[in-house]
Amino acid sequence: MVRRINSLKFLPLALLALWGCSDIEDYNRDASATLVDEQGTPYLAHEVIFMPSIEATEEARQEVYNSIGATVISENSPLSTELGYIHLELPGNITANEAMSILLQSEIAESVDKNYLMPMTREPNDSRWDYLWGMHSLHGPEAWNLTTGSRDVVVAVMDTGVDYNHSDLADNMWSNTGEIPDNGVDDDANGFIDDVLGWHFDAVTGTAGNDPMDIHGHGSHVSGTIGAVGNNNNGVVGVNWQVQIMALNVFHNTSSGPRASFVDMVNAIKYAANNGAQVLNASLGAYYNSPGALVAAIQSLEDNGGMFIAASGNDGVNTDIYNHNPSNVDLESVISVAALAYNGDSGQHELCDGRHGWSGGSNYGANSVDLGAPGHNILSTMPSGAYAYMSGTSMASPHVAGATALFLSMYPDVTVSELRQALLDSADATGELAGKTVTGSRLNVFRMINDHIPPPTTPEDFEGTAGPSRNITLSWTQPESETEAAQYLIQWGTQSGSYTNSTTVEATELTAEITGLLHGAAYYVVVQAVGDRGQKSELSNELNVTATDATAPASVIDLVASSFEGALQEATVLDSSGSVSDYWGADNAADGDLSSAWFVPPSQSNDEKYIVLQLSETSQLEQLELLPSEIYPDFFPVDFDVEISQDGISFSAVGFGRSVTALPNQWHLISFEPRP
Repeated sequence: MVRRINSLKFLPLALLALWGCSDIEDYNRDASATLVDEQGTPYLAHEVIFMPSIEATEEARQEVYNSIGATVISENSPLSTELGYIHLELPGNITANEAMSILLQSEIAESVDKNYLMPMTREPNDSRWDYLWGMHSLHGPEAWNLTTGSRDVVVAVMDTGVDYNHSDLADNMWSNTGEIPDNGVDDDANGFIDDVLGWHFDAVTGTAGNDPMDIHGHGSHVSGTIGAVGNNNNGVVGVNWQVQIMALNVFHNTSSGPRASFVDMVNAIKYAANNGAQVLNASLGAYYNSPGALVAAIQSLEDNGGMFIAASGNDGVNTDIYNHNPSNVDLESVISVAALAYNGDSGQHELCDGRHGWSGGSNYGANSVDLGAPGHNILSTMPSGAYAYMSGTSMASPHVAGATALFLSMYPDVTVSELRQALLDSADATGELAGKTVTGSRLNVFRMINDHIPPPTTPEDFEGTAGPSRNITLSWTQPESETEAAQYLIQWGTQSGSYTNSTTVEATELTAEITGLLHGAAYYVVVQAVGDRGQKSELSNELNVTATDATAPASVIDLVASSFEGALQEATVLDSSGSVSDYWGADNAADGDLSSAWFVPPSQSNDEKYIVLQLSETSQLEQLELLPSEIYPDFFPVDFDVEISQDGISFSAVGFGRSVTALPNQWHLISFEPRP
């Protein structure tokens, strides 16, 4: 038997817990401008927090801030004054991811983090909540922010019965509304008389009947993990705070302890399938080849949309070799569960074995056991209002059954295939289970639910027009969707399918503008709708737009040559304010000739531009070589009217234009003769 699971994702959930108390007002500055990382955690799109490297000077940091338009926030907060971190606000066209990359590459930052937004986790007030390590392990508090369960979901517990009078279970017991209690009539004609809470199946001793009361405690313990009432100031809490637990007692007492017959199991599964159970938990099993009747019964449950969650067994054996059933039944609805313990010293989740005070150990199997769940020292409900700890795969299975029911409370219409995939895809990878289960992972109910929230529909009618100033104006429409868009993510790059830049706009906007592009470069642009939990639609159609620059180059260019002792050191391009122009720059000396350099032409304004060349004391500028720009090929060669100063060294070139079209890499030579 081989299970084939496609598209498994093993991403652990990680939350940053950094909070600056005196900066609370900053978190409200632009809370709508948020993005969500790959783990579903929201963060402010245009802020970062970084620890400066020891070598970085204030001047070096300021230079990087200026290059990306960043400003420092709250320099007097404890975050900065006591912890040494710097909190930056970014401009709208720079995202946190882009800034993080720039800061690290510039080597001014030792580490950089996003400014994550921390939701409150929803913890119940149940008196023994602090003892339920398993609920924390599967990220219950985060999941409960999304849903705490539903009375519309029915989970059948095929076990030793359930103490339906327990104060932590009574309100979550299933009730057969088609049956009138204690009238001795099969009112709903399902073949069972007065089956209000479920049924006690016993084909061995002949004591079957409509009272599924727990005869051992095992079934009540399992039921508490699935659905002990939450937030009732009492005892424990289940994965579901509200649910319906259908009690199916398949055990009878023997001298060797409770035993369940094969016939009773088959009948119980059929009862669950026929009476609306969407999930069945089977914390039982033995080693035998699966008889057809068992498979047929589970298939009947699956055909009705039900999931069958089974304990993998407690003998520490490989069930790829030893056929453990019903967990080894090879149907899509069957999920086999291994038991995990939590090692508080190492913080790791480990496969249960003798190290944890357990004589046996969890079964495992790379092809036959699907995932792991908490199964060691699990506190839950017991008969007569009691609580107790138990260990085993019997305790792991109900965590998964409960997670499945919690998922169904939000997504009641999913198929068995979709439910299986959601459960296994969302599990967290753990080294202990690598090669021992199909997924190599442990249960994560938060990711199971969160990752399945449907995305908005894909934007339509996506169009783009190149503007005159190296900008592209975009527009689109948004069709009606089950999930509304919270924002739009626009991505672009200079290669089709490769988008190296991005920005976001709010859901109220159906237009955007990209600026600061390169003249003559072709850009490929897409847009996605993003939901409020970071769910992204499919990419829109890809636009291909060429950026243009209709602004004339600078009308006057002064080339000033000054002499000093030594060889040519640098060629710097300044604008009239004395700042380095963003689209002027000097390359290294062309071909190693220190009397020439490559300059990129101006593009944005008609302000005067200055090229300052530093020459040796004895050298005279005899020739200026201008190389056509790959981005602005039509700007070179250019015509100059040359004026030479009285000292014979400095000169100016006037009338910079683009009336002559150059071929790529064509050189234009201008000779200068100094005055006598």
